[in-house]
Amino acid sequence: MASLATILHSCKSPPVKPKPPPTPAVPLVDLRKYPAKPIARVPPRRPPPVAAAHPPFQCRKPLCEDYIRKLNLSKAYFANQHDRCFCRQCHDPSRKDEKCGHRCTKFHGWIRLGLRLNEAHKKQWKIFTEWKTSYYGTSPNLLSSILSNRFIPFDGDQLADGTQFNSGHPDPSHCTTCSSLADASQSKFTVRSNFKAMDGNNYYVRVVLQCKQQPDTIIVKKDATSFQKTEWATKARSSVVPFGLLIQLQLQKI
Repeated sequence: MASLATILHSCKSPPVKPKPPPTPAVPLVDLRKYPAKPIARVPPRRPPPVAAAHPPFQCRKPLCEDYIRKLNLSKAYFANQHDRCFCRQCHDPSRKDEKCGHRCTKFHGWIRLGLRLNEAHKKQWKIFTEWKTSYYGTSPNLLSSILSNRFIPFDGDQLADGTQFNSGHPDPSHCTTCSSLADASQSKFTVRSNFKAMDGNNYYVRVVLQCKQQPDTIIVKKDATSFQKTEWATKARSSVVPFGLLIQLQLQKI
């Protein structure tokens, strides 16, 4: 049998935990002495407007100048004093005032960069008084060959770099120009290329050369489907002289 001490030890109550100190009483405050202040209404927080990552330039002439730099075209080809910008910022198509008359309407959406001419040719042949204005659609990769030649080469002509000129036009047997910018910018004469501009946007690009053409060498070819579309052909060399580079930038939609 277990001893009495063992039984008493097993029945011993557990130790009593000390009581936590009493929580101090919170003093009562008479709220009547402190009238409630009106709660200010905070307007709902609106999210900031989402700005375009790369907003396009308002005037596209700086973009065209950037485009020319990326083509590595020599500055010696250009006459900046004859530049004209016909973008929507500089020329509103809805206006018909003295600054933007009917004569420049056909250029809306284009930027014209002036080209340097041979002064001897200009005076001797009276290019700006007796020759007609025409338009020559081309591709960007041919600009350097044409501008260094000072005349529109013919298909098969050997260029300064030893290569042969290939216009890409439908009929390579002669030099084809157009009497209007709209006709010269058609896909059968121009090649639409892509360009990522310095504003971060992507553009489609078309280039057309504004030329002076010797009138007595022009062979008129009228489009059978339209009396308004007129193409000019010539087989006379050095008879088509570019004096302006027209560039059209069209923003690519995402």
